[in-house]
Amino acid sequence: QSDGGVLKNTEFWQKLQNGKISIPRSEELPDSSLKLPYFFVGDEAFPLQMHLMRPYSKKKNQRMNEDELIFNYR
Repeated sequence: QSDGGVLKNTEFWQKLQNGKISIPRSEELPDSSLKLPYFFVGDEAFPLQMHLMRPYSKKKNQRMNEDELIFNYR
């Protein structure tokens, strides 16, 4: 079973989906007025969610643009 499948069978996942995990509210980035939510970071095996980010997927027969490459690197 994939990492994403294992995650979906956990109490943590259920609580995350039901809003039962205490995640801090969105905050402004330092020296900016841009507000971003807190989130967990996973790899491509995990689903993209409000509080679960993942890298851009590799596109078949296409190259990632520079912004996508930088995002994945960081």
